[in-house]
Amino acid sequence: MTAEFLPYFDGLPHDEYLQSHRLRYWETWLRLHDLTAGLRDVLELGSMSPVGGFLRDRQGASVATVETDLRFPPYPVPDGSAELVLCLEVLEHLNDAHLPSSCIGEIAMFTHSGARTMFRECRRVLRPGGRLVLTTPNAESIDVLANVLRRRHPFRYPPHVREYTRGEVIDLAQEAGFQTERSSTFFAWNPHPDTDRDALMAGLQAMGFDMADRGDDAFFVFRAPGG
Repeated sequence: MTAEFLPYFDGLPHDEYLQSHRLRYWETWLRLHDLTAGLRDVLELGSMSPVGGFLRDRQGASVATVETDLRFPPYPVPDGSAELVLCLEVLEHLNDAHLPSSCIGEIAMFTHSGARTMFRECRRVLRPGGRLVLTTPNAESIDVLANVLRRRHPFRYPPHVREYTRGEVIDLAQEAGFQTERSSTFFAWNPHPDTDRDALMAGLQAMGFDMADRGDDAFFVFRAPGG
């Protein structure tokens, strides 16, 4: 089924977003496809992605979406109803869950309350042994370092609410009760024209810095206990 994904993707009605994210979807599919055989119940956070669409249209899975405000529980999904949750490029868009009654201290400090809710709700809706597959921009990528050196905003996409390091994502998942099954990075987008990734990584490595997993996007599989 791996070879069938790109023809499926290329057959979709394309807009600028899909065109620019083609490599990201392909790299994501390469990393998760072995988890999808025989899946029946999948939940995707946000609107249906090409990955969710492929699982529905080509692999016969039932794929539901949650398109409400993900910062606030409960999601309209029963406990233990999903085998797999897809959270693809969602985490970086979640602000804190501010309420009209929130004090200035809660508003002034970023507490990850929206992200924490998302992880807890994913844990709730997954069956024992179910998996959360998550991708998000990598805040420790070589492109982030290049942006800082060029005096640009460090985020891959400055309008994001928050971009996370891999360690931060893993900590949030483990706090919600997940076990980390996989974690890696890959390159999903073209670098800025003034960024020579290879030269910058070689120079930083020569200075003693660890340059492993410096891709611009991070991929995770988190497993719910049991099963």
